[in-house]
Amino acid sequence: MDCVENSVNKLYNFTFTIYNTNGKIKRIVKKDVFCVIGLGKWTGDIETSLISGNAIVEITDNNGEYDFSVTVPSLKKLPNFRVYDIKENGNQLSGKAEIELMGKMTVDVCVEIHGDTFTGYIKVPFIGKIEIKNGKKIA
Repeated sequence: MDCVENSVNKLYNFTFTIYNTNGKIKRIVKKDVFCVIGLGKWTGDIETSLISGNAIVEITDNNGEYDFSVTVPSLKKLPNFRVYDIKENGNQLSGKAEIELMGKMTVDVCVEIHGDTFTGYIKVPFIGKIEIKNGKKIA
């Protein structure tokens, strides 16, 4: 089996060669597969002077692109946000988020996934790095 990654759209091209019992090629199967990491529902704790509590993030695959849904049950209203420019590096996802909190601001986000747990942070201008603690997969 050969696998070639096209990192622009996370498309992996697999080629399987199937041999018959006398060693001759029976058939070759080619398949394109979108591969994304971190899919599912995750939870982690955030403690800051502005926001404190448990955040729930759902990461879904939208035709090879990441979609994010975030809720913080302790907050009545979560600021508007948009996550974009997501890059994969091994088991790490990093990107940008645009948040409307006292005007629009861009923050850096990064998570490193370790099976069913993760570590991560949000880097906010003038505030600094906010760690996401006790990160784990819940669904």
